[in-house]
Amino acid sequence: STEISFIDGCNRSFSSYPLGASTFTELLKTEDEKQILDNVFSSLKNNSLGKCYAVGGTATSIVAMILQLEVYDSTKVHGYFLCKSDLKNLVNKLKNMTLQKGRESIICAGAMILLYLMEKLRLDGVLVSEDDNLEGYLEYVKEGL
Repeated sequence: STEISFIDGCNRSFSSYPLGASTFTELLKTEDEKQILDNVFSSLKNNSLGKCYAVGGTATSIVAMILQLEVYDSTKVHGYFLCKSDLKNLVNKLKNMTLQKGRESIICAGAMILLYLMEKLRLDGVLVSEDDNLEGYLEYVKEGL
């Protein structure tokens, strides 16, 4: 699944969409990419946002690929600003490669979802975080205390 949280001052909202990289990889075998993404994210408004974060293995793997890290280094990945143009170049490169079954094709699908969301939400890029949704929730709870 893909989770999106919005915070605007004291207003917070959270949405979960039934499409993650693994499911998208399977759907791409028989369905059109744009049609799938438009259907799943149809309720998402085309709002322009401020700061936006991407978390999870796909986002961090994308940065590692863009940085051409031979050995993963979280200090280079965490906090990296992933710009839309770099992601678009990587997606085009991955789409033109013959990918093996496994993690490679899943990362391509995840990158396609992230690129679609950047375009829909009018983002120039996202900050990539090693943290995850649980750590974000813990920060939210600490702020409320």
